[in-house]
Amino acid sequence: MISNDDALKIMKSIGITDTDEDIVFQVCSKAAVVVNALVSGGAKIDESNISDNELYIIGIGVNDLLNNTAGSTGFSPAFNILATQLCTRGKGLTSDG
Repeated sequence: MISNDDALKIMKSIGITDTDEDIVFQVCSKAAVVVNALVSGGAKIDESNISDNELYIIGIGVNDLLNNTAGSTGFSPAFNILATQLCTRGKGLTSDG
């Protein structure tokens, strides 16, 4: 589960300044969904030590989920590009080509 400190960083990164308990809970819940999706895709995320880059990507995913409309749930192209990079880091080309 995302810590409250990490949730506040995510909220700041997506422009949410209200620290109401219900809003923090919603961000934490949606962040957990995003983290699970990233881990299912192959990302290796240590929830006890999430990097700023990982928090930024999670924040984009949370923002996407917050902005979904009824009957439509999905991630933006920006999130998909960054998530793919995060999930495949270390699996790229070797030094010999």
